[in-house]
Amino acid sequence: MSNSILSLRAYCEPMLSSGMEPLNAISNLGFILVALYIIRRHRTIELLPVGVLTLLLGLGSFAWHTFRSIPTYYADTAPLAFLLLLVTYLIFKRYHAYAPIVGFLVIGIIYSILEYHFVLADPGCSEIYFSIILTLLGLVVLQWIAKKQRTTQLFTVFILFSVGYGIRQLDQVLCNSPIFSYGTHWIWHLICAGAIYYAIQYLKK
Repeated sequence: MSNSILSLRAYCEPMLSSGMEPLNAISNLGFILVALYIIRRHRTIELLPVGVLTLLLGLGSFAWHTFRSIPTYYADTAPLAFLLLLVTYLIFKRYHAYAPIVGFLVIGIIYSILEYHFVLADPGCSEIYFSIILTLLGLVVLQWIAKKQRTTQLFTVFILFSVGYGIRQLDQVLCNSPIFSYGTHWIWHLICAGAIYYAIQYLKK
């Protein structure tokens, strides 16, 4: 099992002799900077956990792209999973007290359909990302119809996360291109950090 995890996620960027992927590792500075901004400026009971998880994500992903091991793999993936669910929960919470329950049901249903019918490039990861993208799209439409405030910020989160996901999936596809010889995974880190920043702008009171 350990070997399958370590070989599951191959990236285009060449490793140094130490095993580090420099761009993939350093680009996590985006998560760390956004996390420090949240922790410093938004110390509320709802948003502080977002900052802490974002910080753990930046540090964990840096560790994973510096030295691959079972602990660093989970240090990368676990904070991201909890962060995505927490931010989605908080966005749904803006609509109605029971909306988070409905939201997680929607995400679960979409995830199950994708898991059952499609074989995507990154098993266990792509489906949950794509289900959240579809959920965000639905929320943007609902917010626009209801003419609620901060629709622009939520739409920006949707666009950034969608574009970032697409770039993430192109890491191996563009690997032989002279322009993207170091892959695109590091760009995903930066765009995803931007999406978290705009999510905070939407969620802050």
